[in-house]
Amino acid sequence: MIIQDNIAWVTSGELEILNLTDLSNPTLIKSYSSVNSIFDLEIKDDLAFLVVFQNGVEVVNISSFDDLEKIGEYNDNLVSDLVVTSNLLYVSMHGNGFKIFEYQLSEATETANMFGITIIFTSLATISLLILIKRKKN
Repeated sequence: MIIQDNIAWVTSGELEILNLTDLSNPTLIKSYSSVNSIFDLEIKDDLAFLVVFQNGVEVVNISSFDDLEKIGEYNDNLVSDLVVTSNLLYVSMHGNGFKIFEYQLSEATETANMFGITIIFTSLATISLLILIKRKKN
């Protein structure tokens, strides 16, 4: 769950966006469903990064509550957690290390919104290997 100003972003199988202006009576603004249960999220600017059970990560444009739109995804059934910083997405892989992605929004075309994801590292083992190789060369 994330609280920003008077808005709560809650994952309860689906993403629920609640208005908390009246704490004695929170009201549902909008909900968003995926193919499977949504169990974690991070928000960065106008993007919601959702962890979807056995489906990976979905990226949703949240700039308008009236039009929540999936603009990207990373499919991997091992995704268990994520953290978003500036343009990096750190994804924990259940029992299999983690992956780091660089993400960027591309300009929308007439046919679709584009969302680019590039893999930087693929696992803890890969990162350790890169460090060892660098040290041996010095």
